[in-house]
Amino acid sequence: MKHYIVHREETSYLSFPSFQIDPSGVLYTVFRSAPGKKSKTHIDTRSIAIIKHSHDDGKHWRVMGHIASGLNHTGIQDSALTVLENGDLLLSYFAWVSRIGKHTKKRRNVTMQGLFTRYSSTGGQTWGLTKHTPHYSALQVASSQPAIVHYGDFLAFCGYGDIGGGGACCLLVRPQIGGEDWGKPRKIAHDPTGKLDFLEPCLVDCKGNHWLCLMRVEGEGGTRIYQAHSWDRGETWEVPRDTGIQGVPPHVLKLRDGRVLCTYGRRIKPYGIRVCWSYDDGLTWDTEREIVLRDDGGGWDLGYPSTVQLQNGKLLTGYYFYTKKDKRRRIECTVWKPEALNDDD
Repeated sequence: MKHYIVHREETSYLSFPSFQIDPSGVLYTVFRSAPGKKSKTHIDTRSIAIIKHSHDDGKHWRVMGHIASGLNHTGIQDSALTVLENGDLLLSYFAWVSRIGKHTKKRRNVTMQGLFTRYSSTGGQTWGLTKHTPHYSALQVASSQPAIVHYGDFLAFCGYGDIGGGGACCLLVRPQIGGEDWGKPRKIAHDPTGKLDFLEPCLVDCKGNHWLCLMRVEGEGGTRIYQAHSWDRGETWEVPRDTGIQGVPPHVLKLRDGRVLCTYGRRIKPYGIRVCWSYDDGLTWDTEREIVLRDDGGGWDLGYPSTVQLQNGKLLTGYYFYTKKDKRRRIECTVWKPEALNDDD
């Protein structure tokens, strides 16, 4: 394994990265930057997105641009990139908007303003107009992961929000590519008793009609990763169940050899970044052979990993991180080689 610094600033708190790779092998990342040397909050209405790219498999990174929300007292949160089939880039994020007419870092002073998207047909050099998703009744959708592209027809975003009746909900919204029609959201998981909160979902297309959703779940038993399966392209979903993986939040990727990879932050000692495999499209997980990418984290405030497969078959996992010696939150990545499948897998 080799670790690289993607971005670090002395006066900014960096977090929540998303990594993507285009067909030519160019790597892209977008992440949140909030000002303030001592700031450790995950809410800041001054936060922006920074986009960088790498042409050498993650060893070196160059800044492509800084993106602000363009709205007064509104901070970009959980930005993500999707590479479309034609090579265009799609930037998505949700926003925290101040309720008090000035910048704030306090949850009680902000409201969630739903999902925003922007397209780039120039490899991230320039971006089109910002589009805001419509509100579904009182629901404000938040999304922290890239969309999946279904055969060039539509984009499927996983989101979450409070729909009432107890607990938060993961749901699926499916816009037409480049269009305005977002359609009706499909519910993935919800606990009407309010005992479980389903948050920060990620989605992967396993085999055409089979989709897998992994979710961060807060509630009884602590913080866990749950999963749900759809066998009809997201129209209906099985009852969610615990994966047995201890770490949050999840990122899911299907490799070229067919394995499904879950990457997650470990927010209990030893703090770090870990990986778990599935050999049957997420039906079961090999929790006995967990892979440790990092175990030198300085505390719980790290993770939100994102993994891509490089053209040479290696994997690049990006995340935000800090250590006891260097407490400045920064974006790092690990390039590592997955073990080959053997006859027992």
